[in-house]
Amino acid sequence: MLNLDNILEKIKSDADIEAKSILDEANEKYDEILRKAKAEAEKEFDESVARAKRDAEEHYRRLVSMAQLDMRKEMLTAKQELIDRAFKEASDRLINMNKEDYMGLLFRLLLKSELTGNVWIMLSKRDREGIPDFVEKANEYLKLNNKQLTLKLSEESFDGDGGFILSSKGIEENYRIKTLIEEKREEIEPDVISILFE
Repeated sequence: MLNLDNILEKIKSDADIEAKSILDEANEKYDEILRKAKAEAEKEFDESVARAKRDAEEHYRRLVSMAQLDMRKEMLTAKQELIDRAFKEASDRLINMNKEDYMGLLFRLLLKSELTGNVWIMLSKRDREGIPDFVEKANEYLKLNNKQLTLKLSEESFDGDGGFILSSKGIEENYRIKTLIEEKREEIEPDVISILFE
């Protein structure tokens, strides 16, 4: 029996050694799998963090860019409103000059006309009523300045701003204050904009 006990003991001992070896190998594989899984998880986590950081930075850049664009638009709108207001003020100042200075302005504008002979002049309703003797005084002024132009008051008038419109033989010259301001604006606005946008 001793022999059998020895054999059984040997089998048990070999089985324990084999079981321990299998268990050690399984633990090593488990540890290796765990290390790989942990490394993979860390790698994925780092990549996710890096991706989230890149996305956040890109989102931030877009927000900053949009805010800058909005700010530029608001500045452009404010500057355009400033330009509009300046030209409106200039127009109002011309129209609301004292009567003597205003008539002087209109007389100087008449000298610019290229028309000659008998010419119809259309005034604004405001000027027609406010300066009833304008045509008479204007003809005297033109004669004194050797301008070959005689004005006849048109029965028509226009609403709004001051100035006048001359017409003769199908040719018309527009000296309305609004028109003159618009022409001057087209001429100088690029310079004004370049000064404001420096």
